[in-house]
Amino acid sequence: MQDAASRSRFPIHMIIGFGKAGTKALYEVLKLHSSLSGPEKELRFFTTHYSKGLKWYLDSLPSPSPGVSIIEKSPDYVIHPNVPRRIFDGATEIGIDPYSLRFIVITRNPIDRALSEYVEWSLLRHREGHILSPFHHLVIGNDGEVRSDVPIINSSCYSFHLKIWLQVFRQNQFCFVNGDRFIVSPFDEVHKLELCLRLAHFFVEEHFAYNMKSHFFCFKTSKLVCMNKSKGRSHPQVPMEVERRLQLFFTPWEKELEMIVTGEYNVTSAI
Repeated sequence: MQDAASRSRFPIHMIIGFGKAGTKALYEVLKLHSSLSGPEKELRFFTTHYSKGLKWYLDSLPSPSPGVSIIEKSPDYVIHPNVPRRIFDGATEIGIDPYSLRFIVITRNPIDRALSEYVEWSLLRHREGHILSPFHHLVIGNDGEVRSDVPIINSSCYSFHLKIWLQVFRQNQFCFVNGDRFIVSPFDEVHKLELCLRLAHFFVEEHFAYNMKSHFFCFKTSKLVCMNKSKGRSHPQVPMEVERRLQLFFTPWEKELEMIVTGEYNVTSAI
């Protein structure tokens, strides 16, 4: 499968996570870049659809125009430990240097991210006729400690998952976006991301227009892209003591994340 067409379709840039941190908005912005093209939907090939084979994956991706590279977004990639090796092997199979790939990681306040995922869980359960337990009952165990085994908590332990990726790929292959800053100052975050992705500067401040009704930015080039009303859902109130425990729990993970972002992390170290 080492032909030019296959290589041109393989995503050189991947938004791998984290879910509920702003991956969709970031992806919609990046697809407006003149040098990027990507599928309309999340493919989740390296997790959900891996058994369908690499050909299925490549056939599901657009054929880029000259000078355009492929980007894709599958925010569950980052939390699955077998994905880094699968991507490495897939790139190698079609003749792409796996160390030429760039992985985009967007994070936000870990408690806010967990709450956003909880709200989504609640809505899904409600549609199924069920009621989800209150957030603080889910995340705090009977012993009063934070339950790290709960997926919405585990997925906010960003460095825990990234360390697995750093066993396969190099630190300079990762481009980080601060999701909290992306909400209030998207141009600044995207401008830095262009540099990390080695893309020509395309975006200017005029591409970002604040929507007074939704209180989010819209993105405009040849077309206007605004996030739908499902974004920015209100979060449940968290008891102060629960929030304090969560902050204490996430502090070491956040410190380790900062080391990874700044390139100071030693791959052999661990919490």
